[in-house]
Amino acid sequence: AIGKAREARIAEKRRTAVKQVYVAEKDSGLIRLAHVGEGSFQVGLFAAQVLGSAEKRLRLVCSVLKNGQMTGEQQEQMLLSGLMYGTKQHDDLAAFFEVMKTAVDRKVLRQIILLAPFDSQTWDFVDALGNNFSEYYWQNVPVRPLRRQGKMLNFAVSRLLEAGRPRVSFILISFDLSEISSKTLYRILSDAVSSKEHSLESHMREYEVRRAIKHLDQSGEISINEMASLEFQYLAFLEKEEAIPNLERQINDDPKIFAQAVAYAFKRSDDQEDPQELMAADESQIKFKKGQAYRLLKQLKKIPGRDAQGKLNGELLIAWITAVRSLLKSWARSDVGDIEIGQFLANAPDGEDGVWPCEPVRDALEKTLNKNIGDGFRIGKFNLRGARLRARGDGGSQERDLAKQYDEWASALSFTHPKVAQELQKLKNDYLDIARREDTEANIEKRRLRA
Repeated sequence: AIGKAREARIAEKRRTAVKQVYVAEKDSGLIRLAHVGEGSFQVGLFAAQVLGSAEKRLRLVCSVLKNGQMTGEQQEQMLLSGLMYGTKQHDDLAAFFEVMKTAVDRKVLRQIILLAPFDSQTWDFVDALGNNFSEYYWQNVPVRPLRRQGKMLNFAVSRLLEAGRPRVSFILISFDLSEISSKTLYRILSDAVSSKEHSLESHMREYEVRRAIKHLDQSGEISINEMASLEFQYLAFLEKEEAIPNLERQINDDPKIFAQAVAYAFKRSDDQEDPQELMAADESQIKFKKGQAYRLLKQLKKIPGRDAQGKLNGELLIAWITAVRSLLKSWARSDVGDIEIGQFLANAPDGEDGVWPCEPVRDALEKTLNKNIGDGFRIGKFNLRGARLRARGDGGSQERDLAKQYDEWASALSFTHPKVAQELQKLKNDYLDIARREDTEANIEKRRLRA
């Protein structure tokens, strides 16, 4: 209550100040005041009260216009915007629109209306002026929040989509996802990928995109294929959460998708042409698919070869690997494909016996391992370690601990899975080499500090 009383006192003082300026200097004084500081919108807001009639407000509009044309000055545009918002609060905005329509050039009027309140009253007036006027409005109007106004929100979104502004539509609905249908949200996200919008207003924030995709997935109203398509389109936005469940499910069910990702990301090993199914319409599409495919290969974490209950099965995984390798061989990408398969399998969890990799993956590897798969497997596991903090003088103690762990796992698998055990021994040796280098660096540092 105290806060509201304070706001009321401030508002009254502002209204009084605007009135005094108007009484002393008329419209020119209001325009001058709008150029002082950053309160031009407030000047217009209170001028709507002070002026009182539509005719006086129209005279102010005409005074702002330079030779009947819209001014490019921000303060004067905000003055007009405030004037219309103030008219809506204290009078009849629709009547004011009608007065302006009879006195202001049509091309100028459509620029003025962009500054009006973003609501149904303005939209009704815009539609009444015909298709050309309406198209210009929806192609250019800056949107403003419409929270908890589902009917108006859905109308605005439909018109913005018709005007080719899906990204602006997304900004409008990002805080009210539940107010629009899942199908509409899916359309907004799908259309936004290829949208030509470049304004700052059309910038889509990663967090909001991730939240929208999660909202769609949880709705259950969008098919797995459609959700997987969205996840592929927005891989760059989903990197932090590493959440692409529908894509991973598709890849589990269809090995060809993984093979295509490898084919898009890497060139053939010969000088032949790819089949038509791997071709893209133009250079921009080639670049986009290459970038998205590379992201996909790096973001995949969930090992395929799963049954209907989602449980890993060694035989299903072997069949999946075999299918991928067959496709990549026909597309002249066998070597790089095997490396990518190996890196993917490095995401395997520990087995039920506490040995890494888990039983289905170690079974599949034992059947399919070759040099390239083995190289990729070790590279992938090494990269999963990520960055590590190291205390000064610590040397290679961390790496020796890892080497010991890999040695224990290799020993556990030496009889049942000798090929896998050999790869684990290579990882052990790699970490011992790193440990020796870190020991050397630590000793050099100690001698430097003593010198």
